[in-house]
Formats: sequence, C-alpha cells, structure tokens
Amino acid sequence: MSDPFSSQKDENVKKEHQMKNHNISKETSAENSKGKIIIKTYSGSILEYSKRQKLIARSLYISIVISILISVGGFALAIAEIFQPSGKWTAFVSASLGLKIVIIAGLLAVLFFFLLLFYSLAKKGVDLVLKITCLKKDYDEKYKGRNNVKIGAGALMLSLFAILIGIVYLIIEEFIVTPTGEGNFLSFLISLSGGQLLIFIGVGLLTINGLLFGLNYLWYNGYYLILRMIGGLEK
Repeated sequence: MSDPFSSQKDENVKKEHQMKNHNISKETSAENSKGKIIIKTYSGSILEYSKRQKLIARSLYISIVISILISVGGFALAIAEIFQPSGKWTAFVSASLGLKIVIIAGLLAVLFFFLLLFYSLAKKGVDLVLKITCLKKDYDEKYKGRNNVKIGAGALMLSLFAILIGIVYLIIEEFIVTPTGEGNFLSFLISLSGGQLLIFIGVGLLTINGLLFGLNYLWYNGYYLILRMIGGLEK
C-alpha cells in the first residue's frame, strides 16, 4: 500500500525540480564567483568569457552601431543632395512652421527607431561578437609542452599581424601622401559633399571596426587554431 504523504512529497520535489530547470533555461547570462561572464546558449551549452572580453565585445558592437548610423545619415543626405544640391538650409529656414515640425519629427523618428532597434539587439549582438571572436579553446593537450610548435605558431601569428599593419599603413600612405610628398587627403575631403563625407566617415569606421574585429579574433583564437590545424595534419 502506497504512502499518500510520500507520494505528495515526491510530487512536490518533482515540481520544484521542474521550476528550477525552467529558471535555468531562461537564464542566458550571469557572472560566476571568479568574475567570468557565463552565457547559456539555446542549445544548452555553457560558454565562459572574461570581463575584458565582454568589454571589448560591447565596445565593438557600439562602434559598429555608430558607424551604421553615420552611414545611414550620409545616404539620406546624399539622396537629398541629388534633388537639391545646394540651398537646403535656406529652404528649411524659409519653410513654414508645420513643415519644419514634420521634417524634424521625421528625422527624430528614424533616429529613435534605429536606436531602439540596436538597443533591443544589443545583448544578442554582444553575445554574437563574443562567440565569433572568442572560440572555445579545444586542442590536443600534447602540444602544451612542445616549444617548437609554440614558437612556430607564435611566429605565424606575428607575421599575420605584420601583414595587417602593413596593409593599413599602405592605405593611409596612399590616401594622405602623394608620390611627390604633398598631402592630398584634406583636399579629397574638401571635394566631398556633406552626404558623401558622412558616407566616407561611416564606411571608414566600419572598415576600422572590421580590422579591429579581425585583430581581436586572431589575438584570442589564432594560436589555438594553428595548434588544431597542426594536430589535424599530424593525424
């Protein structure tokens, strides 16, 4: 004969366990006692990142958002310049009060729409940057004690960094200094219209963000990816 009190107790324990699991599945980000950021993915895997990595990912996301907003503003201004190349400010000042309100309110509505969109995607965006740039370190333990592999991987990493730095310097040198030694970057900027200048700044910032993204990826993962590649070749 079954004990009704025991059955009730088992049922309460089961409900408590289900509620606990439900709360854990809802939690996607937390911080452990060691100060590391813990992210629980939808698949159930647990990923840990340091506060420094979290700060870098958040900074990259914010800079990407700013670059996109500047680029969007530049495209909007460039389109306006197609229909009215000059005299836009004079036309705005001479417009009626109602039209001014409509223009300002429309611009603010678009701005706040993008701000709310990027704010709502901030957590997923930062987590995505973390997952891409800070891969799980999964490589054969036997390479930890092999100095020749470490030296080779480190030298390859330094070479890749040198190539990226050389490309950046080459681009800057091409834009800023002419073969005769005279600067042409300022004259290039002056020749641009307002919309084109904003587009140039936005795309330039996106390019810098992409470069920083790549450097950050290589910094955290390049050495381990090389070790995994060597392990795969040896097998």
